[in-house]
Amino acid sequence: VEVEEGLSPEEAMKRMEARASKYGLEIEYSPYGEDLKANFIRPRRELEEDPDWLNDTLHVYGVDRLSTQEIMQYFDDFSPSYILWLDDSSGNVVFSDPNNARRALFNHGQSIRLPPPKPAEGTENDAAAEAPAEYDKVWRRGPDYTKSGKKYPVLIRFATTLDKKSGPPKPSKRLWLKGNKPQRQTG
Repeated sequence: VEVEEGLSPEEAMKRMEARASKYGLEIEYSPYGEDLKANFIRPRRELEEDPDWLNDTLHVYGVDRLSTQEIMQYFDDFSPSYILWLDDSSGNVVFSDPNNARRALFNHGQSIRLPPPKPAEGTENDAAAEAPAEYDKVWRRGPDYTKSGKKYPVLIRFATTLDKKSGPPKPSKRLWLKGNKPQRQTG
């Protein structure tokens, strides 16, 4: 949603919904960046119940086309220490202290407003319009980044102890896309 100067994203969304309702239009929500039609190499890691949070580390998703240096620059205002790549689409950005990670999450990332529930068959549309807005309780959407003229969404949340590489090491798909062959380790 493009935000008019002086309006919060929530106020801008309410205005847009009011205009859509006035003209009988339906708003197409794309809270996780579907509107940008970005293709990710790996699926997003969803959380299990009651995870152990890492307060000094953020999990980022949608960074397929970013280098380590570009991710560090993305969070530069918050003093990131390093990134642990988990796969081609996600990584954990470790900060020097929990306050920097928290500032990065809440200042850099915006709340993700979820689409309103669809009204049940035969009910008035007014009940759905009056329902309070719901927001994703875990993920936040960071500023989109632009590379080669195309925009890509970045999703951010606190990392957990379960956000780690799984299974045996896998060659990066980027190597295959570039026509390079991974080196075999002998030992």
